[in-house]
Amino acid sequence: MLFNSPIFLFIFCPLLFTVYFLANKKQKNLVLLLFSLMFYAWAEPIFVLVVLGSALLDFWLGQVIFRNTKRTAKLAMTIGIIGNVGILVYFKYTNFLIDNLNQVLLAINFHSLPVLEILLPVGVSFVVFEKITYLVDIYRKVGKPAPSLLSYLVYVFLFPKLLAGPIIKYHDIEAQLLKRDEKLEDIIYGIKRFCYGLAKKVFIADTMGEMADIIFALPTNELGFGSAWLGVICFTLQIYFDFSGYL
Repeated sequence: MLFNSPIFLFIFCPLLFTVYFLANKKQKNLVLLLFSLMFYAWAEPIFVLVVLGSALLDFWLGQVIFRNTKRTAKLAMTIGIIGNVGILVYFKYTNFLIDNLNQVLLAINFHSLPVLEILLPVGVSFVVFEKITYLVDIYRKVGKPAPSLLSYLVYVFLFPKLLAGPIIKYHDIEAQLLKRDEKLEDIIYGIKRFCYGLAKKVFIADTMGEMADIIFALPTNELGFGSAWLGVICFTLQIYFDFSGYL
């Protein structure tokens, strides 16, 4: 579900705001978590279970790191890092490793390995690295474990940062997760900021992206000096305003 898609703008977002502002303070994190899970499940329903399982493990490991000796804490942190990196490697690099191994196997006349059908989950890199920073910061005593599983899960799944980041440290937003000071002027500012970002994404980034795709799809013999540079400039503007629109 993209932020510029009709289902997000006209169904998901209005419904979220309605339920969120009708909920009392104790229920707001639960509302955010449920809607964030729905947002993620829209693209990858199975991967939600993977993240939930690993998040439960990381929440427990965070408690172990905080309450035990340095040796035990280091072991718990290592387990957490290996588990998270393992998720990232499996989903993003398994077929890359298989392709490279097959090159070696073919060179020595061995049968090649089959390429697996692995869907790349949305935001897997952001989720994994945030979960790692959570454990590392507890080990380094930069931050403390989340006081509740609910606040930690909201931190992991919060939908505005799933598609394009940024990678946020838990202790940087802990106060906002546990206690909110909602003011009308802040809400208005947030809506304005979202509209500015949406305009950057739709009117500039996507338009530049279409132009770049058309230019780079040209045959090599038709791609001249000027058109090549135009394609590079369009692609640069696409990337810049795409990420700028999410900030």
